[in-house]
Amino acid sequence: MNDFALVQLIWIKRLVNETSRINTLIECKKLSQNDLNRYKSLISSIDDFSAFVINSQNWGDNKSISKIVDEVEMVLFQHLYANGCF
Repeated sequence: MNDFALVQLIWIKRLVNETSRINTLIECKKLSQNDLNRYKSLISSIDDFSAFVINSQNWGDNKSISKIVDEVEMVLFQHLYANGCF
């Protein structure tokens, strides 16, 4: 495995961990704006496409944040796969 693929796998692990963390906080009704900002910042730092995906979402609708987080995860998995992670 080359260094690029290793970095991609690290990002996937972070993506999965952050998605799980956010969904758990939502289920417990303990999601704060700081938690959401951390998620958006971390995921946006993956690459320009990830930042675009994060910035194009409607984060103001609190009822759909779980759905948004799941969709972001799916889109970014596809993006990382297309870029040769696997």
